[in-house]
Amino acid sequence: VSQSRYIANQRSNLGAQLSQIENKQKDCLEFRMQDYIANHLAGVCIRLGRYSEAHQWLNEEENLLGKSNLEQDQVSKFQTYIKRERAEIYLNEGKLDEAESLCQFIISEVEESRAQNYANHLLAKIIIAQENETRYEEARRYLLSGLEEVEIHQDKRRIAYYHAPIS
Repeated sequence: VSQSRYIANQRSNLGAQLSQIENKQKDCLEFRMQDYIANHLAGVCIRLGRYSEAHQWLNEEENLLGKSNLEQDQVSKFQTYIKRERAEIYLNEGKLDEAESLCQFIISEVEESRAQNYANHLLAKIIIAQENETRYEEARRYLLSGLEEVEIHQDKRRIAYYHAPIS
């Protein structure tokens, strides 16, 4: 009888654990879908020059992230995307110091090379926008560092993206 009770308890515990895992997965999928939509709407607003709305969508994305049940490393990854998008908005708004600050943060704090390269690319565009000729060589180095990686991967779209500011 005690073995049967033990097995029944184990099944019950496993059932409860499975239910918790399913709920976390559902929450994660819901978050990822909502985040995807908010992020892409922010991107569309950026391309349309509707920067105030883009900020609002990034704020919404931050709110979603704050309510998520993601592990800290995943939260950090999403925060990097938000900072990257916000830096692009600041660049387009002419808030170059704010944009540069976010890019410098990404470069110093994030280990992912793609995020660093994106930040490097934005930094190059910021320097070019500042029209500070003493920093043009720095901008060129930023662009070339990212260009090396995309050429290795033969990513034609990103190669063109890196060549545009150089010309």
